[in-house]
Amino acid sequence: MPAKPRSSKAVSSPPHNALPASIPDQVKTAILLTYGMPNPDPGILDANKPMSGFNFNDFQWMKLAARLTKIVGHGNAVSVPELENMSTVQDCIDLVTQKSTK
Repeated sequence: MPAKPRSSKAVSSPPHNALPASIPDQVKTAILLTYGMPNPDPGILDANKPMSGFNFNDFQWMKLAARLTKIVGHGNAVSVPELENMSTVQDCIDLVTQKSTK
């Protein structure tokens, strides 16, 4: 019997020239991942949602700071005290946007 041809299905990955997600989507994804959602859709998170609604513990604030620092890049760190002073998701987006342009 002839051998069955191998499937030509490849694992789908974005093209190497795909644009990265927008900063708002990246920040929302970071917040939702920190909150515990394994495959978050940033579209479900309202920018006006209060950060206090997540009830993050100290470890989660540190994790979120690390995730947002990674988005910012350029060696501009996001600190836990900065995050703890953010009232809304939009405030976090604004912080990351501001630090990304420095």
